[in-house]
Amino acid sequence: MADLVLSDLDDIIAQFQAGDFQARWEMVKVFPGFGPSAIAPLVALLTDPGSDEELQWFIAQILGKFNHPDAIVALTQLLQSVTDEDLCHMAAQTLAQVGPEAIDALTPLLADATTRLAAVNGLAQIGHPQTIPALTQVVCDPQVEVRVAALSALANFHRTDIAALLIQGLQDPSPLVRQIAVTGLSFQTQVPVGRDRVSQLAPLLADPDLAVCRATAQACGRIGSERAVTLLAERLHLPATPTALQISIVQALGWSGSQQAIQALGTILLDPCLGKRIPLELEVFQEVILVLGRVQASEESIQATQILLDVLACNSPVLQHPGIKSAIASALGQLGQPQAMSFLIQLLATSDMGVRLHGIAALKQLSSVDPHQQLRQMAERPDLEPALAEGVAIALQEWSI
Repeated sequence: MADLVLSDLDDIIAQFQAGDFQARWEMVKVFPGFGPSAIAPLVALLTDPGSDEELQWFIAQILGKFNHPDAIVALTQLLQSVTDEDLCHMAAQTLAQVGPEAIDALTPLLADATTRLAAVNGLAQIGHPQTIPALTQVVCDPQVEVRVAALSALANFHRTDIAALLIQGLQDPSPLVRQIAVTGLSFQTQVPVGRDRVSQLAPLLADPDLAVCRATAQACGRIGSERAVTLLAERLHLPATPTALQISIVQALGWSGSQQAIQALGTILLDPCLGKRIPLELEVFQEVILVLGRVQASEESIQATQILLDVLACNSPVLQHPGIKSAIASALGQLGQPQAMSFLIQLLATSDMGVRLHGIAALKQLSSVDPHQQLRQMAERPDLEPALAEGVAIALQEWSI
């Protein structure tokens, strides 16, 4: 690009705007030679509705070469306004590359309500501990969006003073801020917070905002302590708990993965009076079975298998719901415990073809035993009850498919 006249910025801008990819690629290295005077026309071109995303992508690269407040603000505003993932990534990456040098440029912009959110988003992208003092200034800002952005960024730093801000955020009037605070606090596992985290989070399980309740359930599942599991189980068994929260609690207990949590899930399926006391929907039962089927730890997997087998053996009322037997069969197949084989074979006697097919699929997953051989032997027995004989025949026919 030696033929370009550096003194004619307007001409360079015009060539840059009209050029193809290769021309723009080479012109990127020309603009820094103009110094800060190039920023304003580049920002104008960046915000021009007629500018294509490729052009914006190149401008973001160029602006990142200027350690100047106007360039940094333009990049943060770009992050807020575009939906293209590649362009957002470029703007964020460029800001991050500017690094701590951008902090001094962004911090004064916190004083102006019109640029505060852009400045906070820019500081968040930098992701450096040196941003903490600036972000801390605005955690009580009147703008909800500013509080959300600031607390979200601060939650990435595991420090006692940050944990204190997150605890403060649990009382924020905005449910969005409370969600951020709940989630952030659950990750501050190595930071002293005075009272234990579960005690801090417990009131939020009854928050007026359902999304906050669900975030709190997830946070308790992530913590996974005995107290957290007890709290989740108690809330699950309250009649006023909405279905969406019940499902979140079931999922959280599954993430905890402890034997205590699995037993709490088993209670939902095995307590014959539970369905009468608490209006549990079919989708809650299905979620419990799905979660139990995902257990991977060896001892807990055996425990989950036994719970599902007990449900089948005691003819639990939950089995009256359509699709539950199929879901249990699938879960037993995922768990892969050999003791499930005889129960899965008995499911072949049902007249429901869906249950039979799920049972066959589950039997194929029991790699530690040979269900196929067992089925062949059963097929030769003349005393086999007709329904089971029919199911075994179907299983043998389907086995090779």
